Amino acid sequence: MKPEISVIVPVYNDRMGVEVTLKSLVKQDVPVGKYEIIVADNGSDDGTQEIVKNYAERHQELIKLVIEDKIQSSYAARNMGIKHAKGNILCFLDADMWVEKDYISKAADIFKSPDVKYLGCNVEVITSSDTLIEKHHKATGFPVKRDIQHQHYAPTCCVIVRRDVFDKVGLFDERLISGEDLEFGNRVFEAGYKQFYAEDILLYHPACKSLKKQIKRHFRYGRGRFQLSYFYPEKYQKVFYP
Repeated sequence: MKPEISVIVPVYNDRMGVEVTLKSLVKQDVPVGKYEIIVADNGSDDGTQEIVKNYAERHQELIKLVIEDKIQSSYAARNMGIKHAKGNILCFLDADMWVEKDYISKAADIFKSPDVKYLGCNVEVITSSDTLIEKHHKATGFPVKRDIQHQHYAPTCCVIVRRDVFDKVGLFDERLISGEDLEFGNRVFEAGYKQFYAEDILLYHPACKSLKKQIKRHFRYGRGRFQLSYFYPEKYQKVFYP
């Protein structure tokens, strides 16, 4: 039986994070044949692939590991996942995130409407301590509804896209280290697709725990902005560098 929904999880050297994600995805309240999980590894060398293989052995009809180790880019990994996915509805989730058991069933219900092609989900940042770093991440978080309304995109950690959208507008730009969620969302919007937000599909993302990780995160965002303005100057140069 061909699955209706494919969940694509890119990962690179995050064995603990991917296990958290897989634990929640294998506990969905729908039959196994309705969905599949594609873990797209970006060349991990820390044991991440072994964790995924172990899960795949226990859930052979559900989990598949694919590897993209030629291009170091989470978007290249996502594209590899898309190429191997069998579903017509593609859910993107980052390794280290987790979901409720009705994640798949709620997505399937919303996508029963043929008008729904691109959907952003609600993301809650979960803290494990009372540090300023974690509080800051929770406060800034993921304003997905605002991003869809004002900038016409949803982060790739929480977006669900019908396959025929990729057929029309193309895959993710693998050259970018960050910011491709914005560029791809804008491409979708400019192609005339409506973009929706699902408040009740709740995903969970762990808060950034250290200043070092926070600095690396913002450095990646800054580099992504530079790349956007370089590769798409007519669209983003004035936005980021007026």
